[in-house]
Amino acid sequence: MLYLQNSQLGITKPFEVVYETISRDSKNYYILDLRDVTEEIKREKEKIKVSLLYTLISDLMKIILEETNKQEIFKKVVERFTAEGRYKYACIHLRDSRKNIVRSGEPGIYSICLNISSKEPYVFIISKDEEFYPAEVQIISNFLEEFAKVMDTFTFYERLKRISLYDPLTGLPVRNFFVGVLEDLINDARKKKEKVVVVAMDIDNFTTINSLYGYSIGDRVLKEVADRLKQVVRLDDFLARVGSDTFVVAFKTKKVSPAVNSLISRILAKFVNPIILNSHDIPITFSIGVAVFPDNEESSERLLADATQAMFEAKKLGGNTVVFYTKKSKEVEESFILRKELIKALENKEFILYFQPKISLKDKKIVGAEALIRWKKGDTLVPPYKFIPILEESGLINEVGLWVIEEACNRIRDWRKKGIDIEIAVNLSPVQLRSSKFISYIIQKLEEHPQEVRNFGVEITETAIMENISIVSVFLKSLTELGIKIYIDDFGTGYSSIAYLKNLPVYAIKIDVDFVKDIHEDQKDYEIVKTIINLAKSLNLKTVAEGVEREEHERILTKLGCNYAQGYYYSPPVPAEKFEEIYKKFTKKFSSEINKM
Repeated sequence: MLYLQNSQLGITKPFEVVYETISRDSKNYYILDLRDVTEEIKREKEKIKVSLLYTLISDLMKIILEETNKQEIFKKVVERFTAEGRYKYACIHLRDSRKNIVRSGEPGIYSICLNISSKEPYVFIISKDEEFYPAEVQIISNFLEEFAKVMDTFTFYERLKRISLYDPLTGLPVRNFFVGVLEDLINDARKKKEKVVVVAMDIDNFTTINSLYGYSIGDRVLKEVADRLKQVVRLDDFLARVGSDTFVVAFKTKKVSPAVNSLISRILAKFVNPIILNSHDIPITFSIGVAVFPDNEESSERLLADATQAMFEAKKLGGNTVVFYTKKSKEVEESFILRKELIKALENKEFILYFQPKISLKDKKIVGAEALIRWKKGDTLVPPYKFIPILEESGLINEVGLWVIEEACNRIRDWRKKGIDIEIAVNLSPVQLRSSKFISYIIQKLEEHPQEVRNFGVEITETAIMENISIVSVFLKSLTELGIKIYIDDFGTGYSSIAYLKNLPVYAIKIDVDFVKDIHEDQKDYEIVKTIINLAKSLNLKTVAEGVEREEHERILTKLGCNYAQGYYYSPPVPAEKFEEIYKKFTKKFSSEINKM
């Protein structure tokens, strides 16, 4: 490495130097080849900084959620940024005041000032002696957005005394108050041989309302919903807000069905007209769950939990419906048992990877494989649809995900020794991409395998990308800098992410099986596939068709200019040993066809 300085401009730059000597007329001459490596060094530093920030922010969020004193939270945030984040200076102060609430270190040459968009207007200033990277600023901004939400919703000790009984937004009792009153209702009903009904109501699509109109409108919607519900309930009914957009009503009765039907009819009548805010008509429907004492549970906590579970079942059915809680079904019990068995399965190394070939349509050669996790429970394979949702719900998906990456890298190395030099792609779920800590772990894990990452691919659904486009785009950039190819999976089935494609470091898009399976007989599917392929070409992206099951599929896709295909026409997902056999057959067939030419 050689550093050269331009004294007139006062600029020093690093150069990689390669030279060779030649002789002419008994004289030696040196030919120097200088390559400016400023950007390479900058990218490497940026990658290190991004990885450091992911770890720091993950730790900070844990601290923020556990700490009960606001001043102490501020203090720990600035101290962690200067100590572990390696910044020279950090401070937080009120937006309209120059007085620092907390500060750590001394200002450096470069500083950024970012708003913390909480109800109390704070400003976060951070400083260091080198320029800030765009990705670095984006990650800090995303952290401050989450930090602001926590500041607004987290119940600090000093606020607890004031709002322990009532919700300040709606004026309704909160969960703890509701559970206490429900316990009294149950005790009284037990003596009088009556029943207690709990009706849990969750506003349908409330997240969409917040996204479309903003959180301030969302808060006004919640207040209006609460006001209308107050007009619906009777004097003896008890109404509370127990969650972000979840309301509950509890009442005693001797005849459950007529009482519940009457309440729901009054609710439907009250919400037949939309809520009108800022000239926006916002229709309101509910997913409603009903639980009854003593039919379902004896305790107030369990009765509320049962009503909530029934409410979630109503939401799964599409919302705007009512579900009565019933005793746990066999399916739920099996799910609980599977959850415990999955923990043991990870410890006992019962997970294995299957591989489905990815075929080049141009030369009919295997160029890659998609790695798919399987659970070998004794002598049987548990279908993925049964255990993957449980892995996601329990949080085990992150630990299993790291195992998948490690196993895929090991397989790349093993196959390369056997002459199978192909790419292996793994799937990342939306749940995994919501954890900044897991994202950091992924990058660290892949950096441990520098020789294997050039044969490594990552498949992410467009839905997962659009859930948090800013964080995911930085993550994808980090992966591509490692040499990893990015595939957008199930393209066309989620959000419309076409506008983002040009800005994302994507290698290929995978055309969903639902569009491919009937391409030979459904003109609409044919046109959709054709449009996706042409779109990809215009953006200089490759395409992979999933679900290829017929020779006719292959013929049409080849004609349309699709690059790769995978499906049962070539092979189902198979164990590593079986995949090796399939690869050898394809290679042999490809070689023989080449020799015939």
